[in-house]
Amino acid sequence: MSREGPRSALPTIPCRKLADLRYLSRGASGTVSSARHADWRVQVAVKQLHIHSPLRDRPCIQSLVS
Repeated sequence: MSREGPRSALPTIPCRKLADLRYLSRGASGTVSSARHADWRVQVAVKQLHIHSPLRDRPCIQSLVS
């Protein structure tokens, strides 16, 4: 695994595009939340993986963990 983190075919959605972020559940590999995408106007699932990453320090991610 590179220092940049895992690669994925799924899109990365910037935090500023997520509204109504709500915690759903936490499991062994991550935390799952729901949100409304500001541009697409649809409900999306947001999964934060439990890996060491500088992304964990972003304010929108911190609000999910606390």
